[in-house]
Amino acid sequence: SSGINAEYGGEDKTRESDLQTRTLISDTLFQMGGSYKVREVYRAEGYYELLKCYDQWEGDDDARERIQNVIYLIIQDDGQVDLRREGELPQGHETQTEVELVGS
Repeated sequence: SSGINAEYGGEDKTRESDLQTRTLISDTLFQMGGSYKVREVYRAEGYYELLKCYDQWEGDDDARERIQNVIYLIIQDDGQVDLRREGELPQGHETQTEVELVGS
């Protein structure tokens, strides 16, 4: 929606300029998204809209792929989520990461 783009995508917004930091944040969001509770927070707090704006802005292919993996976690039905998708985690690795959110 145009409200989301105005909120997250405006030219007046300051975005992280360091690629390594953006990649680390994406990887962290992905790892945390291994928890059902965290995916529910992502959905409730509107992370999809924010990350889609970031995905459209990101110019680095590797960084875009990493954030698209997080978006995949948010939009998929939880019964379909497999963190081993496309080799993200090695076969046999625990696929459910327990992450406790502060205050939960």
